[in-house]
Amino acid sequence: MSTHQLTPMTSPAQSRPTAATASSERDRILAEQLPTVGYIVHRIATRLPEHVDVEDLHSVGVLGLMDAVEKFDDTKNCGFKTYAEYRIKGAILDHLRALDWAPRSVRRMARDLENASLEIEREHGRKADEAEIAERMGLDLDAFHERVQAVQGSYPLHLEDLGPRSDDGSPVVGCDDWLQDPNSPDAFEETARAECREQLENAIAALPEQQSVVLSLYYFDDLKMREIGQVLGVTESRVCQVHARATKRLRKQLEPASFAE
Repeated sequence: MSTHQLTPMTSPAQSRPTAATASSERDRILAEQLPTVGYIVHRIATRLPEHVDVEDLHSVGVLGLMDAVEKFDDTKNCGFKTYAEYRIKGAILDHLRALDWAPRSVRRMARDLENASLEIEREHGRKADEAEIAERMGLDLDAFHERVQAVQGSYPLHLEDLGPRSDDGSPVVGCDDWLQDPNSPDAFEETARAECREQLENAIAALPEQQSVVLSLYYFDDLKMREIGQVLGVTESRVCQVHARATKRLRKQLEPASFAE
């Protein structure tokens, strides 16, 4: 891959390039150096866990390349390709550090555990056990287990991993089953109840005014017949008569046949 020099900073004696020329030159260099971004991302991604999004790393790398184009000074004793690789790699590593909440000491423990395990596997052609790894690291089993727990606590844990698994290793229950509150009301029942209440309120509102007021005060405001009579200025027996006529009329309005029509 060839090294490209950006247009030098102009002196008063030199003619300044137009904005269009500078933009065209910048676009050309970005296009030529994009493969460098892919190469660096690939090298870094091979050492990362599977949950890291490679496309995100590529996007961050492109931003690093754009930053390199803007900030490169060819008066320094450095080629653009070297400078761009430095900025791209730095942008990606900064992004990864922002994603990683585990301290460096824990990451170092993870590398030490992995290296010791791989060395034993290569030497003996089988998977290493805890005692062998602990001995290779110069630790007793208690200290070894403490390090393993510290490393395991630094990685994200899926809720499905906490539950039972089938013979093929897949989780028996899903995330929704873990999050569901058994004491919470059923969503379908709540929706049906709300729809019924809305229909009832609309039907009551369609009744004659006195009947509508009586039913609303009785069922929605929990007033007694005597209290409703005091509100309307009528006797309690009159309220009972109005209530009886209103409920009969309301029942007829809410019959399934009337909705089918």
